[in-house]
Order: sequence, then structure tokens, then C-alpha cells
Amino acid sequence: MRRLFSIAVLALTLLSAVRPARAAWPHDPKVNLPVTTPTGTGQYVFGSGRVEAVSDGQGGIICFWDAFTSTDNIRAQRIDATGNRLWGDSGVLVQSGTLIQQFALSAVADGSGGAVLAWQDPRNGTQDVYAQRLDANGSLLWGAGGVAVCTASGDQTDVRLVSDGSGGAWIVWTDGRVGGSTDIYARRVNGAGTPQGVANGIAVCTAAGNQDSPRITSLIGLSGCAFVWK
Repeated sequence: MRRLFSIAVLALTLLSAVRPARAAWPHDPKVNLPVTTPTGTGQYVFGSGRVEAVSDGQGGIICFWDAFTSTDNIRAQRIDATGNRLWGDSGVLVQSGTLIQQFALSAVADGSGGAVLAWQDPRNGTQDVYAQRLDANGSLLWGAGGVAVCTASGDQTDVRLVSDGSGGAWIVWTDGRVGGSTDIYARRVNGAGTPQGVANGIAVCTAAGNQDSPRITSLIGLSGCAFVWK
């Protein structure tokens, strides 16, 4: 029995010697994997900012955050299935703005290893809706500043989106273009980054009073989407 046990131990040792290196994901629940480790400055999510993560389709994730330092930036990072940061220690810069600029971001996988992101952005003086698509290498596919989804008067806030199944997204938001109340509007941006349909979106609900906190889901087997709101 001792001999057989020794042989078994030796076999396990040899197997472990040729086994690929263990994943970089920590197994201790008190030790986590850093998404971003910039040199010389910290990053944190400011105010109403969000942190989002979507699948990269290969066992890893693409994550986005509102990187508040001296300015307010949106950054992204891809982490592969073994826990390696693929887009550098600080991730890639998606959008840069002035103090407290971009936030309330929302993201969805694009089905090709990348992701589509939408956020509210006051670059024009009020909160508008912009969107951007990143490929699997972290390249910005819809221009340096993203595409304008809605630049109507008033504030557009609480942005959400789902994939349109073709590399683009359906995007919904709370809309304050009518003074004194808020409504629900939506718009599709195709995979090439071209906003579709009516300029500044279609009205989902313009009933009396305030409508807000929209949520959106795709419809299996159909090309559209469905909405709920408060």
C-alpha cells in the first residue's frame, strides 16, 4: 500500500508540473483583483457615477467606471478569463471632460468581443445622451467623443441600454425637454454608430406628471425591445 501511495503522489506531482499556470483571479474573498492601478493618482466614482461590467464573450469582462481625478473621465478595462488586465494599468480613456462631466453610464456587450456604452453628458450646457462602442482591443469605434443620441433641451438622465443584436444598442432615458415634468424617450444606434429614427429619440411615455427610472429589455426572437418605468 505504501508503494502504491507513493506512485500516486508522484503521478499527481508530475501532472501538476505540466498543468498550465493557475488563473490570476484571487481565491481569497478578502483579496480582489485590481481593475485599475494608475501611477501617481487615484480614481474613484463620484456622486451618481456607476461602475458597469459586461461579458467579453471569452470568459472575461469589460468594465467601465467614472474615473474622477482632477477631471471627470470615463475609462474602460478588459480582464481576460485568467484575470489579466489587457488594456494597461489605467485602462483606456473613453471620454474626457471637465469637473463632474460624464456619469450615469450604462453598458452592454456588442456580441463581437467589445461593448457599447451610453452616458449622460453636459458638454452642451445641459445633460444630453452620448454613446460609444469599443472593440475587443479597446479601440473607440464611434469617434473620439462618441455619438450624440439626444441633445434636446432640458436634461436627459438615467440612461440605460440593451443590445440590438447587430453591434448597436437600444437606449432609453428620462427626458426633461418639456419644462416642469419628465418623460421617457428612447433611440436606437446601429453598429456603425449612426442614430436611427426620429431626431432626439421617440417618445415612449409623455403622460401627465413625471415618468422616470426607465428600464429596458430585449425581446427574444424579435428585433425590438420593451420598457418599464416609474
